[in-house]
Amino acid sequence: MSSKTGKIYNFERIARRRLLTLLSSALIFFILGVGNLLFGLVKGNEYRSLIQQAQDELKLSEQPVIPLVDSSLNIYSHVQHVNRLKSRLDYYDFVTLGGKVFLALSGIFLLLCLVIKQTNEEVINQT
Repeated sequence: MSSKTGKIYNFERIARRRLLTLLSSALIFFILGVGNLLFGLVKGNEYRSLIQQAQDELKLSEQPVIPLVDSSLNIYSHVQHVNRLKSRLDYYDFVTLGGKVFLALSGIFLLLCLVIKQTNEEVINQT
């Protein structure tokens, strides 16, 4: 095997290893992105409906049927409950955003793989 052929073989081997590393990273980001996106959307919709139910209950309980002190304590506990639900909804919205970022990174890595592969083929064809 000549020196030039050996160098081309080594270049191809190293380039293939780099491409496989980028592809595996893209695959991992894709899996994480899909998982986070689906989980965030499902749980987010669940908490949106719980918030809507709690707000509807709060509107109904604002009409004081019981003494004023008990009514204000009841409303205060409902408001706290709604705020806890909203904070959990914010968390799942953040998880959804993270899933979108992971999917974007996956796409960037795949595009990078295509560019590197095309560049490697051009270098090999020139030699």
